[in-house]
Amino acid sequence: MKRHSDWETALQSYQYWIFDLDGTLTLPIYDFPAIKRKLGLPTDRGILEVLDEMAPDQARPIAARLESIEADYAGLAKPSPGAGDLLRKLRTCGCRLGILTRNKKAHALVTLEVIGLTGIFDSADIIGRDEAPPKPDPAGLLDLLSRWQAPRAKAIFVGDNIYDMRTGRAAGVPTVLLASEQAGPDACGADYRVGSLTELARTLR
Repeated sequence: MKRHSDWETALQSYQYWIFDLDGTLTLPIYDFPAIKRKLGLPTDRGILEVLDEMAPDQARPIAARLESIEADYAGLAKPSPGAGDLLRKLRTCGCRLGILTRNKKAHALVTLEVIGLTGIFDSADIIGRDEAPPKPDPAGLLDLLSRWQAPRAKAIFVGDNIYDMRTGRAAGVPTVLLASEQAGPDACGADYRVGSLTELARTLR
């Protein structure tokens, strides 16, 4: 991970910013252990990974219940402190912005409306699990960069968990982990770590 003193210089070079949504641009309100228990799924594995291994007839009703739960959470979303300021600053600087989420794109659009960030992102630049395999598969991130004709060295991915960091690493794109000081010692393999989006915004001129 790069030293704090290096952030300001390094971050100026990134022109393409891709963000996770839930827990990154929003406050982390998802209670994943409770959701897994409600769906009758093991609590020590990712929900989407477990569903992917099931027979279609078995997975279909559970997936429908998951989507209903996700829709409820979308309506309760609250913005992370500094999210709007950071995104508007990046747009003012001419940066291209995208979202890569394990959620459904439809729920992502509702979430952005609820937190007051509608219009910040082009709809085509919001990638959910119907548009690309879910993270940590890097396909959605690589698709954005390909469509933008963006070199990986000029792109950066901001997220709040190990799925996001693994996605960036698999795509060859630097990562920022939004995390408290209690995060693991290797910060999930992140290139940078910040405690808030407000802190991240302060590093940008």
